[in-house]
Amino acid sequence: MSNTFTKIGDQWIVRTQAEYAPGSTVTVTKRNGATSSVILGARVRGPVAGFFYAVGQRPAQPTQAVGDLTRILALFATAQAAQPRRRKPVAIVFADFRINVAGARARQPGSLTITHPTQNDHAGKRRWLGRITLAGTFEPSRDADATLGDKLRAFACDPAGFAGQHGRVTHNCCFCNLALTDERSQLVGYGPICADNFNLPWGARPARTSAEWRADHGIASNPEAEMQRMEAEGDREQTARDEAAKHEARAEMEREDNADRRLDWDDLAHSGTF
Repeated sequence: MSNTFTKIGDQWIVRTQAEYAPGSTVTVTKRNGATSSVILGARVRGPVAGFFYAVGQRPAQPTQAVGDLTRILALFATAQAAQPRRRKPVAIVFADFRINVAGARARQPGSLTITHPTQNDHAGKRRWLGRITLAGTFEPSRDADATLGDKLRAFACDPAGFAGQHGRVTHNCCFCNLALTDERSQLVGYGPICADNFNLPWGARPARTSAEWRADHGIASNPEAEMQRMEAEGDREQTARDEAAKHEARAEMEREDNADRRLDWDDLAHSGTF
């Protein structure tokens, strides 16, 4: 039987089948089947029906300087202004961390909250990895990865470049968390709609010689075949732009429909129907 979390009063504790020394690290299985590594604190009770331990804490990690946050904060401000009806806070999601601006009720409003993109803690909330203060200082959590500070510094220094590199490696957009299927988007690292929302460059392709183009695409030295290949790529790029425009139009229609429904609901409420 695996180790599990359980709650006694208001305290989450770890129930194990074997006895461990406080300070040991064990793997705990959550209700959803996911697992996490936990440091055991003092034993609460046992051995009847298992051994019960408080959840221990790793040593606190030192703070790290990330630098000027102007570029990152500008991304969030631009995206929020471009989507005024957006209900969920804007978040940027990478392979190792997720970043968003802390709300008004946070301990440090306006700071940058860093959480894990896929893992939750034992309470079911996103696993907290730390925060970046408005002064540009990263305050890591006790279990944040040691390399996270370096990645945050790289993102702060060049947000567009860091985001593009993520997309080129994973073929996933960090801004909308959708797969990049268009060749141009895969080359840039994010799609045209997100580029507009975050005011980032998109679509710039470096000049290629004919020899480089043929080598990249496995085309023989045949000018006619090369021209046909370039025309076909142009058609695909135009199709991608058309699909992007259709997607934005559908999204705008959905936003308008939602707004109309809210107005209808307000009218009914004011008329005394409810």
